[in-house]
Amino acid sequence: MIFTLPGVEAKEAQLPDPHWRADRCADCHTMTNGKALPIPVQKTDEICLGCHDGKKAALEAHPIHKIFDERTYRKPPGWPLVNERLVCLTCHNINLTAGHSHPQPLFNRSFLRGGPVREMEEFCMNCHKPAFNKKLNPHLMLNPDRSIRKEACLTCHVKVPDRTARTPTTQPYLKAIPLVLCRSCHPYHIDYFEPGHIGLVMPPAMRAHTPPQIVLSLTGRIICATCHNPHPRGLFPPGSALDWNAMQIVGSDKVLSPVRSREFCLQCHNLKLEIK
Repeated sequence: MIFTLPGVEAKEAQLPDPHWRADRCADCHTMTNGKALPIPVQKTDEICLGCHDGKKAALEAHPIHKIFDERTYRKPPGWPLVNERLVCLTCHNINLTAGHSHPQPLFNRSFLRGGPVREMEEFCMNCHKPAFNKKLNPHLMLNPDRSIRKEACLTCHVKVPDRTARTPTTQPYLKAIPLVLCRSCHPYHIDYFEPGHIGLVMPPAMRAHTPPQIVLSLTGRIICATCHNPHPRGLFPPGSALDWNAMQIVGSDKVLSPVRSREFCLQCHNLKLEIK
């Protein structure tokens, strides 16, 4: 089956990094007489996302434009917001880059505030204090009585999906393209295939023998949901395409993905056909 997911087929491409090139100021700034004009803070996200769209440069794992709720999170002094919302400059201090006479450092190459930053988890703790908030696992979508946890569904969807559905639709009502949603929590996903599965077109010979429940983008490209069903078993009707390879709920607060073994890979990688 084919899943319409606009934009997800775009693969990241490597471009020269202008942040550490003093001669690339014009990539972001308006220039006047050889000098870069300041960028209004309200315009920075538009400029950042002009490259960081998953096509010309890497996607950012953290969502932006969310209202910063100080009842749940703690914002370090001096970290800016725009209309009380998170923006790129909330975490990234552009003044630390080469255009401002700073050499590229060994650590903190993403010019995160409060550096030097060696570990991302350490940086995230600037705002995400365990004492202030409990981590929500959006894959735990069922309560103990098997009723749906709406707050989990609404982490990724704009409305709660129909639990009686048996097959994917062309409109999953996602808040963003799936790659952005997945990487918001899984920025360090390990793919043992180089250059990675995401965005590749599945060859016709492989597509012919893969399970019919496999989900691809409209153009037949591999997406996160091709291998990973983000929903727990029991959310959708048993035996349906939406329940295929669903996560297993373990205990009260964990889910276990079936994507864990060589046998899973062999569902698509028929070695006899590939050797030919």
